Amino acid sequence: MKRLLLAAFLLLSAVPLHAQQQPAPPQAPQAAPAQPPAQPSAQATDDPQTFNAFAVVVASATVVRSGEKQVVLAGSLSGPFFVETSEGPQHGGAVTCTVSARIDIANRRQIASGACTFNAHDGATAFGNWECEGYELVGCRGAFKLAGGTGRFEGISGDGRLLWRPTAQELTRQLDGSTVDNATGLLLWRDMKLAKN
Repeated sequence: MKRLLLAAFLLLSAVPLHAQQQPAPPQAPQAAPAQPPAQPSAQATDDPQTFNAFAVVVASATVVRSGEKQVVLAGSLSGPFFVETSEGPQHGGAVTCTVSARIDIANRRQIASGACTFNAHDGATAFGNWECEGYELVGCRGAFKLAGGTGRFEGISGDGRLLWRPTAQELTRQLDGSTVDNATGLLLWRDMKLAKN
């Protein structure tokens, strides 16, 4: 797409140069031919964009005891998504993620993974997968990788760092004996490199 836009830009910028070339009057000396405009580097055009973003999310997960010293959480989180710019955060849409986490009861260490769908205001979507390690109530950090999209995000790729920072947590015992973990927090994407194939 970037190459097509670059080609279109160069084609359009070249048309006025040819259109303005007219024969000089016989008595006037011939002017030197106009030099074509400098062409931007294709390498620079194809470089991935880097950005930071975050989402303010609400999470809900069912807690299952999977061993004497281990529990598993399975659920989802969702909320508004913001891209950080020099003018402050810009609302980009909403994000919904699945989460599966294993927590060691003794030291509260957790390993988690999941997938996310980003929904932009214009209906375009992007997909990604993540994994992280950390501690319950503190959060975790790991890797995030984009896996394509639809609309203007079709063919998108990229990767970066993901951080989960919980701000509040509440465990609720259900009538059937299961436990639900309700939490709020921040999902942060750092140094995300974005490219389009």
